[in-house]
Amino acid sequence: MGAPASFGGWLKLRRKALDLTQDGLASAVGCSLVTIRKLESDERRPSRQIADRLADCLRIAPGELAAFIGMARAEPYLDPAPAADQAPGRASPCARSNLPMPLTRLIGRKPEVAALRGALLRGDTRLLTLVGPPGIGKTRLALHVAGVLRDAFGDGVYFVDLSAVRDPDLVIGAIAQALGLQELSGRPLSESLRDYLRDRRLLLLLDNFEQVVDAAPLVVDLLEGCSGVKTLVTSRAALRARGEQAVPVAPLPLVEPAEASAVRVVAQNPAVALFVERAQFEPRPW
Repeated sequence: MGAPASFGGWLKLRRKALDLTQDGLASAVGCSLVTIRKLESDERRPSRQIADRLADCLRIAPGELAAFIGMARAEPYLDPAPAADQAPGRASPCARSNLPMPLTRLIGRKPEVAALRGALLRGDTRLLTLVGPPGIGKTRLALHVAGVLRDAFGDGVYFVDLSAVRDPDLVIGAIAQALGLQELSGRPLSESLRDYLRDRRLLLLLDNFEQVVDAAPLVVDLLEGCSGVKTLVTSRAALRARGEQAVPVAPLPLVEPAEASAVRVVAQNPAVALFVERAQFEPRPW
């Protein structure tokens, strides 16, 4: 299959090589002409069913089928590579995001960041929950991971602060507000939100979910209706929802007693480094 700049670009070249029009391919696949146009312009990704039909119509060899499906469905969950005419070394434009900018650096947590990044890039991870007691660093870790993944989600990475929400029925509204969606008269907001997210590839960071844990089924329903959406959740307790992957967030490791006398070892310990950095921020009278 080679290395196309994007799935849409490859699809267009393959269709023309087989002397197919967009309308002809749409008829063969059993989808609308608009769908083929959006696929070729990288505005959307095909469902698994359409991807299978495309593979058949485009005469993909059996040995290349898995690679084709992975590229078509963006698995692992990465955007297409930059276009060939993009200047070397030039970063692609950042996806839309409302992530708050932390005032402090993340100390330690490198193994956790790598593991969470890998999990969210896998196609089968849709609902990942960071679980731990208050003050353990769930939100700070989640913000860092979401920031690292910002360019992997073509339609953005969005932070939804649920710390002031107590009614589970208001969670959908909080998500819509973070995305800038407004409620339409006479139509449930959940339907508008689902329609908006249906063909988008997007990461939602749902922070402080523990007080609205009863809203977990609403989030699951949203994910099931929007195959390109993933959620990273922070909560003091697991959601116990269908498809959830719960990841406990442990405290930073302390210095081993046998190494406590070595100043260099102590200074390099993440827990000590965090304490020293935070201790430098002295309260000021205002």
